Amino acid sequence: MSRVRSRTLAASMLAVAAMGGALFLGVGTANAATNDITLPSISLNCQVQVTADADLHVRPDLSSPIGARVTAGTTLTVVGTTIGADAALWLRLDNGLYVRASLTADVNCGLSV
Repeated sequence: MSRVRSRTLAASMLAVAAMGGALFLGVGTANAATNDITLPSISLNCQVQVTADADLHVRPDLSSPIGARVTAGTTLTVVGTTIGADAALWLRLDNGLYVRASLTADVNCGLSV
């Protein structure tokens, strides 16, 4: 198996694992020259509820700037998902910000967060 193919397979398995076993549509790709892995994202239009006070980030990365803060119990509208720089599942919100999925409870998205 080629190096790029094995990285693609590994990226796809990581994406499935991060979704709690839910299957991503599409596969990840890898750039062998730079070791960059691009994972597929899922488009949604649903809601989650924040389970603890949380920071909403500009990018799916804990070190990215905080765009807003929300309190526990706040319902957020999710428009997509992605795997962040920390290899965790992040939810892209309708306001363009991101919240780490582990800080939320699914309302009607059908995600295992």
